[in-house]
Amino acid sequence: MNRSPKQLAAALAVVWLGGLSATQAADTTLQDLINGASIRVFDPINHPGAQYDLTFSGFQNVTQLGTLAVPYNQIFVFPIWGGVGGAQNEPGLRFQSALWTLIGPGQTYDLSFEFTVSHTFLSPVLTDNTLALTGSALGSGIAQVAEGVINPLNSETLANKYVYTDALGSQLVDHDVFVGGPYSSVQVRKDFVMSTGSAEGARVFVSDFDQTFSAVPEASPGLAGIGLALLAGRQMLRRRTTVTREAVIV
Repeated sequence: MNRSPKQLAAALAVVWLGGLSATQAADTTLQDLINGASIRVFDPINHPGAQYDLTFSGFQNVTQLGTLAVPYNQIFVFPIWGGVGGAQNEPGLRFQSALWTLIGPGQTYDLSFEFTVSHTFLSPVLTDNTLALTGSALGSGIAQVAEGVINPLNSETLANKYVYTDALGSQLVDHDVFVGGPYSSVQVRKDFVMSTGSAEGARVFVSDFDQTFSAVPEASPGLAGIGLALLAGRQMLRRRTTVTREAVIV
């Protein structure tokens, strides 16, 4: 599930803080997102189709329970590209913290939050998504992420996923197709739980969990080229219009 530097670099992201300014995606934290930041993930070079342009926003209802409290500014959120569990051409996010570790019996951690995923151009293209977990557990330790995908228009459940790791085994990747898709926007609700149980020597560690989304098949190079040409033409027209207006004002 590890990505090469090339795969990570392929994902371009713009992180908007309150819709006014931008910062590097590598510096984005869950605290930034709670405060109103959003992340737009796109790759115009390797995946020029407009359907591969997603915005992650509206982070809310963030709660944290248990014996471990991780500062939200120590939970980092990275754009990723390339999919997980064998999936390809999927934009998404990675949630990561160096503090997700529990040692000894009776330790717990529970992080819940939700956010909205929207196709930037509002076309119904989202068809399915994948959830993945990277971690380990010893003794009675367990780590798990449960996820529900909701239709924001009517609160209908479109997909459910569950990944976990414990001393007896693991399911590190789960994938589900959206009911009745595709959709232009979906809401994701996550519950991330860690527990060491009651056994002495129990330990659990999570480095990150990933979230990627699939879209309808990519547009052909010809269509993509036409789209880019139309966009360039619109920008040129807008630029000419601006110059004309400035000339009239002067």
